[in-house]
Amino acid sequence: MNHFEIKNNTIDESVIHEIRPFLIEKWRKYMIIFIGLIMLFLAFYGYASPHNIIRVILVSGFPIFIFSIILVIRMPINTEKRMLETIKEVHNGSYCYDISLTENSIKIDNSSVEINYNYISRIVITERTITLFTKSNACLILRKDGLEFKTYNQIVDFLHSICKNAKLIYK
Repeated sequence: MNHFEIKNNTIDESVIHEIRPFLIEKWRKYMIIFIGLIMLFLAFYGYASPHNIIRVILVSGFPIFIFSIILVIRMPINTEKRMLETIKEVHNGSYCYDISLTENSIKIDNSSVEINYNYISRIVITERTITLFTKSNACLILRKDGLEFKTYNQIVDFLHSICKNAKLIYK
């Protein structure tokens, strides 16, 4: 039976900044860009249209295209800012907790939260973290610097084997 205890897992600004590119799912980014491109196409079509009413309606697609591009750029930044504000307000700049990875679930000691492995949708491995994202896009960050190399490899293998539906992403 595999059981891992991770003590004093500290989350601060540098760790959250490192996972920022993964805070928004790729499908969401692609959907926004797709809608923006459709609106850009409609704007060009409306501009070339001989009917004034169609032109006025469809030309509004160009600002929506610009808005969608800005939204894709700003979404991860805004999410990171919200996470940092929460850590600063509630936890005075950093948050330290212990994590237990058991066969059945992930337990966080500072709360009564247990996360079932079926809810993990992505495992993102960056230079300094292993981040587990749930289907609702909540994340649990495990810092590598508190782990021994052997333990780190065991945890990655364990998570990859037990989270069957999770996508493994290396940065």
